[in-house]
Amino acid sequence: MQLSVITATHHRAKKLAKHCLPSLLKQTNTQFEWVVINDGACPKTQELVQSYQDQLSITYIETTHQGLIAARNLGLDQASSELICFLDDDNSLAPSFIADMVDFFAKHKEISMCTPIRRQRRDSYRDGLRIKTGKEFFRPSLDAIPQDFVQNLPKAWFDSNGFTHRKQEQIRFNPNTLIMSDYEYLLQCFSIWGLHSLAILPKELVLYIQTNEGIIGQSTFSDWLKEFEFIQQNSAQYSIFELVPPEPWLSEQIETIRSKAIANKALPGFAKKPPVNNNLG
Repeated sequence: MQLSVITATHHRAKKLAKHCLPSLLKQTNTQFEWVVINDGACPKTQELVQSYQDQLSITYIETTHQGLIAARNLGLDQASSELICFLDDDNSLAPSFIADMVDFFAKHKEISMCTPIRRQRRDSYRDGLRIKTGKEFFRPSLDAIPQDFVQNLPKAWFDSNGFTHRKQEQIRFNPNTLIMSDYEYLLQCFSIWGLHSLAILPKELVLYIQTNEGIIGQSTFSDWLKEFEFIQQNSAQYSIFELVPPEPWLSEQIETIRSKAIANKALPGFAKKPPVNNNLG
């Protein structure tokens, strides 16, 4: 049983070289495919990836800039392994990730998807320098159950980094989402495989660092509101909601986000941008 690691990257060769790539080179199980989508055809990314062709089994895809969702879907189209997982260019895997994940799926034939424990924090940068190192936390909690993931509860906040599932041609990232694309993708997975198809691998295997320069860090609660409302408006498309009805919890989450958007609140965990000096005198 082999695993394909999908990495979509857009003009971030330095981050790719600092975080994602070294963690793949350190894997104790080297029988995996690295699917790299060079979104925007960055020459430095091409040069970096091609320089490791003799050390890693690489499927390299180069495309005009189409964005994260389209790039990941290209990766899903090309991935050849029985197991599929995702890793962003600025995150990293523990050396035993491939070995542990392949072994877990081999021992648990009944599961179709698995998430390990992520060590996370939210850092802030200014002018290329880190000005704040966030407090670390871990997700998901070991006591999280599948219903918690469907209901997007804090103990089960989902992210695709390290998320692994059996190959399934029907599942693709939804182009109508970006901030909530991982959660929407998970809803698709649940809808195909069922509520109890997800397991937690109880090991810390992913280091996931969000920054104020990333998609989440640059987003607003208004952005979140639009995507939650999209999921609500299209809830009939997710058969998992027949087992875990979306109301009232989805409407309650939407109203909480709406109130924060109206109040123009900032996302927690990121340092605020310095105020603009409008004094011309």
